[in-house]
Amino acid sequence: MKCCENCFQDPILLNIINSFDEQGDCDYCDSEDVYVVAIDDLADLFDVLYRLYSETQPYEHFHPELDSDYPHGDPLINLINEEWTIFSELIEGTGKDEKLLFDILKSNKSIYDYDSNYPDNLASYSRSKDNLYYEDPLHYLQNDWDAFSNEIKKENRFFNKNADRIFVGIERILKKKEKTIELSVPFFRGRIGKFGTDEMYGPP
Repeated sequence: MKCCENCFQDPILLNIINSFDEQGDCDYCDSEDVYVVAIDDLADLFDVLYRLYSETQPYEHFHPELDSDYPHGDPLINLINEEWTIFSELIEGTGKDEKLLFDILKSNKSIYDYDSNYPDNLASYSRSKDNLYYEDPLHYLQNDWDAFSNEIKKENRFFNKNADRIFVGIERILKKKEKTIELSVPFFRGRIGKFGTDEMYGPP
């Protein structure tokens, strides 16, 4: 199965699709003679996105005895469309976006734990950070950070005895988050503003 440049509006995905330099017909939006890509070529990228969510579970995302309002959780496609501008207006909200999403996710079955993490388009999902027991990955550095912050502001600005613990902790976290990116992948930065690009200058 192949999707195409007209299925997406995300610039990174569009760039990836165009980099394959293959033209054909799209199996999802029915566009003809456009740049296309096999869906499994996008699986790893979408897996990163999928890991931000998990199936909604009692006692993890809600207390059954306390939260009587139903339904709990949302369709995964709704959460993704609310938080990301990935799919184009051509297919967003038509059902084609959901089919494409799960086809991509399921195209590389080997990367999932079949018992608990396999993508299910019939399930309800929640953001991983909405888990009742979610802890910020930096939470264990909070005491060290408070001590570092207090000392650098009020006691010793240049020879801070708490700095080493902070730097070691941050380095440990960054090492776990390392990811190799091809040099050909472009990166962009942006910020919300009401001015034109010739008026924005530096951020406030």
